[in-house]
Parts: sequence; structure tokens; C-alpha cells
Amino acid sequence: MSHSTTETISEPLRSLSLRPEAESPASKDVKAAGAETEKPYKYARFLPSFDAELKLPPLVPFTHTDPGHAALTDPTPRSFLDSATTAEELTPDFGSEVAGVQLHLLTPHEEQPPGLTTLFLFDSPPSGGDTGYADQRGAYNHLSPNFRAYLETLSAVHSGVQQAELSRKGNRGGVVKREPVENVHPVVRTHPALFVNPQFTRRIVGLKIEESDAILNLLYAHIAQGADFQVRLRWRPKSVVLWDNRITAHSAIVDFSRTGGRRHGARITPQAEKPFFKA
Repeated sequence: MSHSTTETISEPLRSLSLRPEAESPASKDVKAAGAETEKPYKYARFLPSFDAELKLPPLVPFTHTDPGHAALTDPTPRSFLDSATTAEELTPDFGSEVAGVQLHLLTPHEEQPPGLTTLFLFDSPPSGGDTGYADQRGAYNHLSPNFRAYLETLSAVHSGVQQAELSRKGNRGGVVKREPVENVHPVVRTHPALFVNPQFTRRIVGLKIEESDAILNLLYAHIAQGADFQVRLRWRPKSVVLWDNRITAHSAIVDFSRTGGRRHGARITPQAEKPFFKA
């Protein structure tokens, strides 16, 4: 990917180092660009920095209880929407936009990948920089029944090695905070939903590489081109987006390089259960 004067920043909160704004190199950079921006960047203290000394231990297995289940015992589980000024369905099956309430697959190579995920942007371009979401349940349901049945018998290797090696070569500050792992997960996980993506899925277990590549590339194209089960989110000030990472794929749309905008956000990605499939 070619470098430009803009960058998309979307990092888990715990990887950010908070620095006084006066000491932030990013703040100085913005000041130096006086012709474009008169004031220092308001959220410069939240920009990521790369600490070569930071080393995190491997994640350890644990029993996950989805906090969303607590809503089943609440007599009014939708009461948090009482203060909403508007609630609008983005598509008939996938996504709602709620205003007035105060309140990508991510790391699928971990043994227990994230579940509910929260993302907000400190800053975004005046136009462009949207986020695209795909419903992996819809992607599964749009396949033929016979093909779905075959996919349900398959498992795939998910690996974080390539991403870590990219950092070791000097990208992203040259920092690898946690040594990468590989894990095997079902190609279809219970909801049911497809659970593959080109960034981390490497091969299907038990197939020849050409067979594995053919199936995975077909699924990647199917997910990317499936307008029937996608939604595109346009960011607005104070927007907060929540999605279930177990069944949702996402992608930042970097189409704003010509405008010189900034896309700077923070993400919270708590782990969930180990993926499984139950027919």
C-alpha cells in the first residue's frame, strides 16, 4: 500500500500511549502545517505511539459469559432506548442507527476472538472515510444449501504471524507487542455465519492448497461483493458503533487521500468464546 499524507488509525485502547499534548510530535506536525490548520490537533494526546519495550503475555483461555444474556432477565430490556430521539433501521436485516442515547473481523487468529466490539472516531474527514460492514450470517444464507452443508464440515487455520512479521520489518513502528499465534476455527460458526477473512485465514484443514485457495477466494469475493447483506456507515460527530465481531466483517474505506483528512479512532475489543459450530 502506498503511503500518503493521510492515515487511518484504528487501534485498541490499551495500545495507545497518552502523552501531554505539548510533547506530542503529531501536535507539532499539525502546527507546522499552518497553511492547512491554524490550531493544534484537539486529540493529539490520543494518537498512538509505539513502545518497543512493551511486551504483552499470551492470552489465556477463560470461560466467557456474554453480558448480553443479562438482558433476558430484564423486564424492559430495551429501556436504554427510551431517551433516543430517533431509531432508524439501516437495512431490513442488518443495522440500526439510534440518536440521542448516551452511552473489521478482529484478531480471529486468537483462540477466543472478540465478540461485541465498540468503535468511535476522534476525527474523520468531512467526506469519505466511511466504514463498510458485512453480515456474515447473510453471506452464509446467500449460499446454496449443498455448499453450506459442505462448509459446515470444514475448519481453517487463522494466523497472526504475517501481521507480526510486517511489523518486525519496520511497519507500525516496528513493534510486536504480543507474539503471534495460530488457531484452528470452523469455517462456519454458530449463528450460523461464515468465519473467514483474507487478512488472517490461511488455509482450510485437510484440503490441497489449490482446493483451499479456490474455496477461500470464492468466499472472500462473495462477502466483499454481497451488497444484499452489507451496510455503509457514514461517521458523524460523537458517533459510537457497536457490532458483534463474531458475525460481522468490516473495512475502513480509505477514499479521502486527496482531501488531506484524518481518520483517527479508538476501539474496544473484549474477547468472547472459542468459535464453535452446532448444527
